[in-house]
Amino acid sequence: MEKLIVSDEDTILEELENYRKTLEKEKENKKFHKIYELKKFKKKKEFIEDIKSDIALFDKLLQKMKGLGLTESDPKAERLIKGLKEFLKEKRKVVIFTEYVDTAKHLESILQKEFKKKVLSAIGNLSRTTILGIYKNFDAQYPKQEDRYDILFTTDKLSEGFNLNRAGAVINYDIPWNPVRVIQRVERINRIGKKVYDEIYIINFFPTEIGADFVKSREIAQTKMFMIHNVLGEDAKIFDPGEEPQPSELYKRLTTFMEEEEESFFTKVVREFDRIMETHPELREELKNIPKRIKVAKKGSANELMVFVKKGKDLFVGYQNYLEKQPKAVTFEEVFEKIKAQENEEKLPLSDNFWKFYHFILEKSSFERGRGDSPRSLQEQAYGVLNTLIKLPSLKPYFKFLSDIMEDIREFRTLSEYVMEEIISWKDYLDSPEELIPKIENLKNEIGEDFLEKIQKHLKDFEEEIIIAIENQKF
Repeated sequence: MEKLIVSDEDTILEELENYRKTLEKEKENKKFHKIYELKKFKKKKEFIEDIKSDIALFDKLLQKMKGLGLTESDPKAERLIKGLKEFLKEKRKVVIFTEYVDTAKHLESILQKEFKKKVLSAIGNLSRTTILGIYKNFDAQYPKQEDRYDILFTTDKLSEGFNLNRAGAVINYDIPWNPVRVIQRVERINRIGKKVYDEIYIINFFPTEIGADFVKSREIAQTKMFMIHNVLGEDAKIFDPGEEPQPSELYKRLTTFMEEEEESFFTKVVREFDRIMETHPELREELKNIPKRIKVAKKGSANELMVFVKKGKDLFVGYQNYLEKQPKAVTFEEVFEKIKAQENEEKLPLSDNFWKFYHFILEKSSFERGRGDSPRSLQEQAYGVLNTLIKLPSLKPYFKFLSDIMEDIREFRTLSEYVMEEIISWKDYLDSPEELIPKIENLKNEIGEDFLEKIQKHLKDFEEEIIIAIENQKF
């Protein structure tokens, strides 16, 4: 975050005024922002105090970061430099990847200072000179070879489209969230064509044990390794020198944990799935043709219903104990043991309570799946206002538009929080709906009368909704 330092209030006001004018010029982007007038805020004083509190918090964080002295002594960067020197002694060129531009800028000066002109930085927009430098110094197929640079330092900008096979080592200064990126980075130096090295090296930096405690790095790494297993096909050592590139080896690494460590829920599920597939391999093909809607009942320790709703990447799990009035949203982990069944367990007919609570949970899921508390609350409030407005005769010409917004809230949730807040404010006009017409017209102009049609066209390949309902019946 860049901090603007000014000496007087006039300069601040001038900067803000210039920014306001810039926003007003961007008419085509109006639906992505809104200009708020501070004097109209109901809680103007509280808002200003909150801003001051945020600034004070940032200042405090900056001071704490400064106190760590990482700009003067960075142990991670020091270890990187030590490793680079070892590779350079072997006459081996090196490519360093980092996930973050800020990290790249921090390291750039450190590397330039230590290795001077041997470092080529490829950060941000690449100039023709930089691109030629990459070709001449790191592409074994390029006709005009040079040895001006031995270290190439870059972000994922170069993880695709470049041959870097004159380098004999890739250093991942941090591991990207997308595991495919790890593979793409390695592929830059492991190219089919001109062979330069008999062996290539992959070096990964992982968080310290202290850092791992905060970011749950083991669980994240397990997830990445599982994904890489499906993409990579086990033909290379990626994460560890001890890896053996043989069938299912990476998968075994994923599902292996030390006895003194707590087994993650992800690992537990994978173990169970692996056991079932190993015992009943014929299920693998059957799962490919499984229906999108499943309703099943079995014996259980309580009369209860679990409904799983998956749409796109969102997963909602609803739970209803028949002795309670309201369903609740839970995690998959909370109901995992409840949905288990014995191998030859008999399927039961659905109870009289099933349909009542089934639809109750689905109604709740339309607002809760995959969303945070604040956005969900806004959507529910906006939906309630629209549900009232669509029954008012004076707004009949706008019923379709209002209905389209309700469908977006229920199915896609693409409209911004700003739109939700605008709709919620309409509740003040329920007694005089004719005054709402200009506001509805304004919103229609901003997001487009055919916005839902465009969304549906854009999401035509959107994954179909999957609903699995499992009822437990107590005996």
